[in-house]
Amino acid sequence: MATAAGPLCEEPMHCVAVVLRDVCCKQAPDGHVDLAGPVGGQLSSALRVAARSALLLRSARLVEPLYLCDVRVTAELLGKIYAILGARRAVIVSEQLDQGTPLFAVQARLPVVESFGFAEALLRKTGGAASVSMLFDSYADVPADPRYRPRTAAQMAEHASGSSDIPPETARELVDAVRRRKGLRVLEQLVVHADKQRTRSRKK
Repeated sequence: MATAAGPLCEEPMHCVAVVLRDVCCKQAPDGHVDLAGPVGGQLSSALRVAARSALLLRSARLVEPLYLCDVRVTAELLGKIYAILGARRAVIVSEQLDQGTPLFAVQARLPVVESFGFAEALLRKTGGAASVSMLFDSYADVPADPRYRPRTAAQMAEHASGSSDIPPETARELVDAVRRRKGLRVLEQLVVHADKQRTRSRKK
């Protein structure tokens, strides 16, 4: 139960084990002692809260599914293929020339969330000269921390330089999109009422 819903998106957690070493029950203020002891539901609820709090202290990461994308295209269009794959956070796995054909076979791991509209964009950019097939491959961690907020001057400078392969905004946007779809609370600033500031001319 403790790993059935994670703290980021309320999704099942992956490769997480919770070890319960000891249970301590405090006595009630009035001195009453429950001879039956705590019920199972109370222990499960307390364990779930403790596990979620521990995960947030260790900067939990998001896990996303990946497609193995196989693209067949001529050498003249390889640059466009790489540009489209790079814009969708794909990682190139291999590139080789098919024997007896003028086509190159490019394999890449593409996040499932970025695959929507990928085939249409590929055909549009290449004029229909490319063919693509996608098959589920594996799961992978999103390396950026979705709860990261730059606070110091050094962190702000590193955040602005974009040294990370995946910026924290991408991980945060993925988490927020899932939470909105599920109707969960999302931390965002919404402007309800706003008026344009008017400058009044000072009469001399």
